[in-house]
Amino acid sequence: GENGVVETNTSGSGLFSYLTNIESLDLSKLDTSYMTSMSYMFYNSSGLKELDLSNFDTSSVTQMNSMFSGCSSIAELDLSNFTPRTLNLADNLFYGCSSLRLLDIRNIDFSNAWPFSVFDGMPSDATIYVMDDWNKNWIDSNYDFANVIVP
Repeated sequence: GENGVVETNTSGSGLFSYLTNIESLDLSKLDTSYMTSMSYMFYNSSGLKELDLSNFDTSSVTQMNSMFSGCSSIAELDLSNFTPRTLNLADNLFYGCSSLRLLDIRNIDFSNAWPFSVFDGMPSDATIYVMDDWNKNWIDSNYDFANVIVP
């Protein structure tokens, strides 16, 4: 693509899964504006310690199930720029992210997703920034995290 930009098709499923020996990725030139599915995108990438996804365009994404499942070395994830319009599949999204203590998902609405096991395996002392009171109450009623915050 232009200026070294790599355009994706509609599915990013499994694109960066099983990265066990890579600690970080530069995805600043990845155009995700056409993606509708990011399911399993970083699945079981236990080697990843940091991930900058600030350029990701998630406006067309409807499926994010198991996207970060098994990313056991990531301590912080800022997904504040993630704005999926209608997320309908988010099962196991952060399942097994056992080091994840700071998570910003303030623009992701789970109310249409009917998600299960989204945060299973995350540390209970994690701080999670969420969109609104509905999302906070849903998390608080299903999990026992120290800080679920509506900014």
